[in-house]
Amino acid sequence: MISMKGLKTASLALSAIGLAQCERERPPAPPEAPAPVAPVQPAALNRADMIAVLARAASHHAAGDGEVEVLAGRRFSVRLPFGCQGPGELPSSARPGFASWTWDEDRRNIELRLTPSNWLTEPPVDVSGLDAAWAQAEGVWIARPWQSPDVCPPPPPAIAPQPLSPGSASETAAADAPQEVAKQPGEPEQDGAPLPPPTPWVSPPSAGLAAYSSIEGSRVGRRDGRPYVYLIRAEGEAPAAPPRLGWRVLLEGRIGTFPDGRSIRCRAENRDQRPVCIVAVQLDKVAFEDGATGGQLAEWRPAG
Repeated sequence: MISMKGLKTASLALSAIGLAQCERERPPAPPEAPAPVAPVQPAALNRADMIAVLARAASHHAAGDGEVEVLAGRRFSVRLPFGCQGPGELPSSARPGFASWTWDEDRRNIELRLTPSNWLTEPPVDVSGLDAAWAQAEGVWIARPWQSPDVCPPPPPAIAPQPLSPGSASETAAADAPQEVAKQPGEPEQDGAPLPPPTPWVSPPSAGLAAYSSIEGSRVGRRDGRPYVYLIRAEGEAPAAPPRLGWRVLLEGRIGTFPDGRSIRCRAENRDQRPVCIVAVQLDKVAFEDGATGGQLAEWRPAG
């Protein structure tokens, strides 16, 4: 006769066998879907990147291959050094599209200024179709686009004086003596007056940013040609002085498009001339920075 304890044991055994059978017959669970991966945003273009982008556009324009690089929507953060010669530098003349600095009348305070060019009225490239789409196009040039770093270049090395060798004194005197120069046809008489000092040769600008506002956009925050100005005030009795590493203009925003959908337009008069290329941008921020510390001196938030 089977006891109650035996019946319970048998019942538990049969239940365990039934559960195991169910486990074997149950279909495997589908694999879990991987968690969605957030798209990696490309890094903001810096000065070196922007110069490289404009150089590629110039190359394609010169080759006539019509290749277009997709740039619309890319963020950028470009720094433009200026006033790089330190306290010994003379105040730079204000040129539209370039940052500059100058002392005030008492030579105590320093004014930093960036006056954008009006590229709707004085365009460096073809602007066909812009008047119907853009309310303004304020241009800023990248000075020295052959230099990628966004800090002032080092000063030129000092030239050490060389000792005079025997006989060099007479040679130097002969070289310094007035020389008879044949007058060229059509050259005006000098009447003994000293010739004016030669004008330093400056490479024409070839890379720039056109900060535009669309006609349909809001007018709130538009500069409408007003310059960006900041005054560095003297401290105590000592007048303000240009820092050893100058200053920088910081431009931040997104790359936009011209009405034809391209982000860059170029122009060149002939094959032997470097093309001038400008990129359409919408600015979020303009600032002046200290060139040595990177500290921000002033900022503006223009409307795009």
